[in-house]
Amino acid sequence: MLIICPKCQSDNSRKLSLIYQENVTHSTSTVRGSIGSKSAAAYKNQTNTTSLGKIAAPPEKPKSNIILIFKTIFITWIGIIVFTIFKALVLIELLIFLFFPIYLFWALRKNILYSRKYPKLYKKWDNSFMCQRCGTIFEG
Repeated sequence: MLIICPKCQSDNSRKLSLIYQENVTHSTSTVRGSIGSKSAAAYKNQTNTTSLGKIAAPPEKPKSNIILIFKTIFITWIGIIVFTIFKALVLIELLIFLFFPIYLFWALRKNILYSRKYPKLYKKWDNSFMCQRCGTIFEG
């Protein structure tokens, strides 16, 4: 099947997922050291992406709702601690009892909507091509 670029009519195009795989490198490094009789090792996983790999990257996966909930609870606890230390500052009360529930609702709603949209975005990315002549990204 011949895929032709809609902009320059070239048949020199490649799938975005293949371009992404070729422009991303994963590496693991190990650092070992010792102080006296104690020795230790540190492991580091690293991913490097070229600029072309960033252009051809798949859509970002949605974040876990649990992380959002825990983050909001943690910030609320800090707010309550500050509230008890400074004794009834109106701004902190508003922050705790109005802003954080609204933020949690907004963040969860945004994340749920993106979670529903993500499979369509990923499928579109998986069916997309990049022209090697002019750089246009198009669906095939």
